[in-house]
Amino acid sequence: GDILDHTMTETLAPLSRLRDRLSRLRAYPPQMEPTVELIPGRAFFPGGDGLWKSQDPALPHWPEGGVMILGQDFDCVASYKRAVERGYEQTNTGTWYHLIRMLQSADMPPDNCFFTNFFMGVRRTEKATGLCPGVRDSGFVKECGEFFGEQLRVQRPRLIIVLGTNVPRFLARTNPASEVSRWARCDTFPKIDAAGPLIAQARFGSPDSAVVATVAVVVHPSLRPANLWRRQYTGLRGEKAEQQLLKNALRASGLAALGKRPEG
Repeated sequence: GDILDHTMTETLAPLSRLRDRLSRLRAYPPQMEPTVELIPGRAFFPGGDGLWKSQDPALPHWPEGGVMILGQDFDCVASYKRAVERGYEQTNTGTWYHLIRMLQSADMPPDNCFFTNFFMGVRRTEKATGLCPGVRDSGFVKECGEFFGEQLRVQRPRLIIVLGTNVPRFLARTNPASEVSRWARCDTFPKIDAAGPLIAQARFGSPDSAVVATVAVVVHPSLRPANLWRRQYTGLRGEKAEQQLLKNALRASGLAALGKRPEG
């Protein structure tokens, strides 16, 4: 019982810090609305807790110093409401289905990941794909950039896996002093791959309290079957390129040893 209670406390404290900070985010543009109800089961933050939850009612540990899986935004309102009613996001289709397989092939334990987004809120639009409709509002982009800084300070990830081509340039624009600024004009995989899709030990925040993390950009899981062929990395193409990218990212972050499964 004591160990369980300790894990609950260790997990709830960072999550409540994030929720508290999120409640002060005010700049939602008309195309976006805040997430007010929490999806209790497995779901990306801010729709859910962003933790690798199983059927076990106990909260999993908070993956401090682990991996941040960074998407663009949560979803559209209709899908979000369905997930609230269902109690979890479906993992046998779309983003989760391909993401789980990607993590497995990279030897990345999902319980060491925080699944989150750069832009907060949900879309008031029919579809959840394409560029977040909130990006046209500079105040919203700025606030989400500041909230991303808070997410970094709370989790202190050693590795950030960025999903898709939309987030890198907003990461770059809201962190102009960081090494990620190289992606400021990169909106396609050829451009990202030419600029370098892996940054070892990128620095975020002020020099005296910087969070240092390795950052890698991968094909968005929901579009993985359609877009993987576009990747080029270290002379490799397609799936082999991305597998090598993830292997190098794990090594650069110092997390490679943690993912190794025991032999036999």
